[in-house]
Amino acid sequence: MEFGALVQAKEGLELDLKKNVDEKKQSQMDEVGDRICRLVESERVKNVENGRLKDENNGLVLKVEGEREEWMKVCCERDGIKADFDGWFEESGDLRRKMTKRRRMQKGFG
Repeated sequence: MEFGALVQAKEGLELDLKKNVDEKKQSQMDEVGDRICRLVESERVKNVENGRLKDENNGLVLKVEGEREEWMKVCCERDGIKADFDGWFEESGDLRRKMTKRRRMQKGFG
């Protein structure tokens, strides 16, 4: 083989090597780019899900607060009814005592 042919073969091999190195770098860059895209998409999906869960949580908190307010109203109403009942019960006891006293008085006069 001639010296010129060896130089040409060497240059051809160097070009092939550079091409292979460049292709490998490009392939690695593509892989890194794909990973970054997947991570960005994953983060976006997480943020969307977090937003949805926060909205759902806020809705549940509002519902619980509404239920609590309703429960407080029911408890106040129950307490009012109990107070009325206690008053009526005491009043009926007073009336019963008065009737008993009146019967005794009537028996004493009759």
